Amino acid sequence: MDRLSTAGTQRNWESTNIVKQYMSDYGLCDAWRSFHPNSREYTFFSHVHHSYSRLDYFLVSSSLLSDISDTEIHPIVVSDHAPISLTLVNKKATPPSKNWRFNTSLLKDEDFIKYFKKEWALYLDYNDLPGTSASVLWEAGKAVMR
Repeated sequence: MDRLSTAGTQRNWESTNIVKQYMSDYGLCDAWRSFHPNSREYTFFSHVHHSYSRLDYFLVSSSLLSDISDTEIHPIVVSDHAPISLTLVNKKATPPSKNWRFNTSLLKDEDFIKYFKKEWALYLDYNDLPGTSASVLWEAGKAVMR
């Protein structure tokens, strides 16, 4: 939504307002602008209109801003657009549980049993093909049903 005209051409406010409304509707923010609130950098130069624009964005959920450490607009080298980058915070991932365990209380739930039987039959319809071994079918079925 940043633009600088060197030829005095008018800005298209309608498209800017559409993007801003979209961002508002979906709780998105412009990551680069959040990190550089007062900077003026552009990702595109129009030779026809003699204007600079920032057309390339990382629109992210506002809740994800804390997971970003920096954003940057790089020099135009190959394309007619400047590349942009976003650096994520390196958070140490928690290791997943090594063993999955089935919640056996579901075996007492008749709705679950009906649902599972229907899903298992559907799985077999699509995957029990000639040449598929029973062990492969079983192992894949367990993964799908998890």
